[in-house]
Amino acid sequence: MDEASKIKKEASDLDKLIDKTEKEYNDLRDDLKGKEQEVRKLLDKGHSEQQTADQLLARADAAKALAGEAAEKGKNPGYSTVTPGYRSLCDSLL
Repeated sequence: MDEASKIKKEASDLDKLIDKTEKEYNDLRDDLKGKEQEVRKLLDKGHSEQQTADQLLARADAAKALAGEAAEKGKNPGYSTVTPGYRSLCDSLL
């Protein structure tokens, strides 16, 4: 086999290797696109659930504070009613 034939064969082999590698790369990229979309959906769901948890925690903190103030007022005979601001806060928690 002469030098030119060897070079042509090497070039052909390299072309085949490049085609194979490019196909593998594209397959991996396509697979990652699906996984990326799945991760984005999970992240969005996590953000939504975190917002809900934050809202519930804020409501629980407000209720705890209100209960603490009511307990303090119950200890002090000078306070007999809940102020309107506390009433509206209590109503918003229900």
